[in-house]
Amino acid sequence: MASVSAQNVQSDALRYPVLIGPPQSLHVDAFPCVTVLRSRFDLQACRDEADRWCAPPLPDHVRHAVPQRKAAYAAGRALAKILLRRHGALVTDVPVNARHLPVWPPGWLGSISHAADMAICAVAPWSDGALLGVDIESWMPDDTAYAILSLVMNEPELLSLHGWGALAKRVTVAFSAKESAFKALYPQVGRYFDFSAIRIIDCEQKTGRLCLRVEEPLSPELPKGRQLEAWCQADAGHVVTLVAGLGLIENDTSMRRLG
Repeated sequence: MASVSAQNVQSDALRYPVLIGPPQSLHVDAFPCVTVLRSRFDLQACRDEADRWCAPPLPDHVRHAVPQRKAAYAAGRALAKILLRRHGALVTDVPVNARHLPVWPPGWLGSISHAADMAICAVAPWSDGALLGVDIESWMPDDTAYAILSLVMNEPELLSLHGWGALAKRVTVAFSAKESAFKALYPQVGRYFDFSAIRIIDCEQKTGRLCLRVEEPLSPELPKGRQLEAWCQADAGHVVTLVAGLGLIENDTSMRRLG
């Protein structure tokens, strides 16, 4: 697999004016086979007169959206193309299917997310049964966290994340981890499911490792009790979570179970 140097990423980023500055690589020790890039993007880069920066052709559900939505889509696709090309994949676009999910080139899988003016993309080599989901969230204000607390997590989960301190931070981490899990599982499950279908059962804040468990049967390959590995990294403005499972974990001898 080709390496992703900072110099090459910066050179590639110049091709995508929607991005602000060179993308930042995130090193995910928990999943060595996954590479991650994130970048700020210009929320106004895709005004009508500047749609050429929006990786045309835009899909129908994005083409007529507000400029911020188009910019977010363009930024996520820019990061995806940078990563895939750095790994030698011949790709000109990452389109969407009928369910509005990214269509990754043969041999690859990935996930894209954005929050405010920050976009992130994770990619990994495809393997049978592999799952991958990434999410980025801005830290929730207290009132939002209290309003959705009972929808996102239960008391044991809240206690398991005590190391994150304030309740709003714990709710944001849980929300993001479960969003990552949904993105990883939805292509296989093919339906929506509630936050309660995934439970956080362990957390190692120092290493960023989380352990999740499926709480209801989601598919034959995802029965109740199936555990998923997750990773978390935070800074002053955002939290990033990533969930990978099955094929990626089974092919990675460095992984270990939590708890």
